[in-house]
Amino acid sequence: MVLRIRLRSFEDARALADLATAKPFRVWISDGRQWVDAKSLLCVFSLDLREPLTLRADCSGEEFEALRSALERFEK
Repeated sequence: MVLRIRLRSFEDARALADLATAKPFRVWISDGRQWVDAKSLLCVFSLDLREPLTLRADCSGEEFEALRSALERFEK
């Protein structure tokens, strides 16, 4: 499952990492050059945050919808 998001601040990046960490499934994020673990704040900051990002979650459709709801404020 894939979602386009935008992180506009340090607080956004921290909130994303916290949300991803709370999930029992893998959550990945990409700036178009590389995919990194969204549960790692350091990895999130290794991306180019000036552009929209692609988030991918390895989960069921129901789990993805719950994640999408939690990430609404980051949607592009």
